[in-house]
Amino acid sequence: MAVYKIFPLQDASMYSFYPNMNTGIDPIIEVGNLNVNINPVPQVFRYLVEFDQNEINSVVNTKVGGTQFSSSLRCFIANAQGVNFNTNLNIYPVSGSWHNGTGTYLDSPFTTNGVSWNYRLYEGAGEWDSIGSLKIGTSLSFTGGGNPNDGINTGNITDINGQSTANVTIVANGGNFTSITVNSSDLTWDSGDIITLIASDLVALGFTGNPDLLPLTIDISPNDINYGEPYVSAYYSGSNTGGGNWYTGSSDPYNTNIKAEQSFTLRSQKDLNVPVTDIVKVWYSSSNNIGNYTDIQNNGFIVKWEDALEWNSADAIQPIMQFYSVDTNTIYPPQLEIKWDDQSFETGLLPPIQTTDMYVALDSNPGVFYSESINRFRLNVRPEFPTRTFQTSSIDTINHYLPSGSLYSVKDLDTNEVLIEFDNEFTKISCDEQSNYFDIYMNGLQPERYYKILIQTEVSGSTIVKDDNYYFKVINR
Repeated sequence: MAVYKIFPLQDASMYSFYPNMNTGIDPIIEVGNLNVNINPVPQVFRYLVEFDQNEINSVVNTKVGGTQFSSSLRCFIANAQGVNFNTNLNIYPVSGSWHNGTGTYLDSPFTTNGVSWNYRLYEGAGEWDSIGSLKIGTSLSFTGGGNPNDGINTGNITDINGQSTANVTIVANGGNFTSITVNSSDLTWDSGDIITLIASDLVALGFTGNPDLLPLTIDISPNDINYGEPYVSAYYSGSNTGGGNWYTGSSDPYNTNIKAEQSFTLRSQKDLNVPVTDIVKVWYSSSNNIGNYTDIQNNGFIVKWEDALEWNSADAIQPIMQFYSVDTNTIYPPQLEIKWDDQSFETGLLPPIQTTDMYVALDSNPGVFYSESINRFRLNVRPEFPTRTFQTSSIDTINHYLPSGSLYSVKDLDTNEVLIEFDNEFTKISCDEQSNYFDIYMNGLQPERYYKILIQTEVSGSTIVKDDNYYFKVINR
């Protein structure tokens, strides 16, 4: 019955054809592939969006009360073109920190004081193709240089202590995707062992990528040993320099999924609404030193077209999707939505409502709320046309309860946009001995706007939606 929305700390787009340009305060973030006549090489753009880890932790610790929640990344479409084939957007956790900057698209001169295609921080600082260490069970992705050889090459490498020899496999696919896999299926590993892959080792195995990306250090932690054979993979996200680094997934025994994806067609809805629960849980575990993913810190999401689309030079394949950024003047900034089921249903001596002709009114609604507040709305429920009886008290004073499957929804009053949808898992209405009730977290609603509440229930096989002018306003303090 709970939905909590978090707005971004920062977001920005990155453009391969303007590699040093920052767009940190542009009202649009976009992802695309553009093939222009003056430059036959496809021009690629991706975007980054980051949410506050402290706020995520607060929601999980103080509101959810555990890790049983669902999370979605939501971005709202401003314009879409060229999405005429089945196309997939890929969403990954970013593997390096970055700076928002204060630029907009095509500033004259370009603003270069924040993230761009070439740099994480600002022009000349923090190149995207730099990497650090990997823990067993994690994967680091980044844009490397050079063109790795096709095929599979194998060889041996020795850990830094000279205790064990591991098999190293170099896998290349058309120069677009290269992985370096280290496994120890036939070896005995000790906690604290470190494997270092250096340039000479990899060249001897046939790797022809950018030597500046090496050495790669892999640390084996005690928790990894408990799972038996440790596995490590480092993934290179193509041969084009820049454009971000990101974790792509894991080949480990934990089967953690840190890639999200949403498909689009010509006539499909174009808003991005993609489950990212696994990624958010990894961030939560990492920030709290839980489990085996303590090195995967929250640096936000990168959103990009799937590899087959990004650098495709076919004129027919040039998809572009523009979304509203956190700096939009609309009501559609990106959101990280966290949802959980905390329904409690104890009716006490309340009688059930048993007629479709019912009166439902909101209690505890002063009509105006501060944006940081949480309000518990209570429902007064009774038959619209009660049966006449002989009794000393008014039948109108007897509150009834709605069935346990009843739901609430929230709309923007002006646009009629659904902001919190009826959801059979996450917007269920609770009940106690006093009345039905539900909580709304006002932080996820844009301030200085009016909203309305809808109630959905089912009685005697009939679905009933009550839309009876349940209005309220959210304001800034």
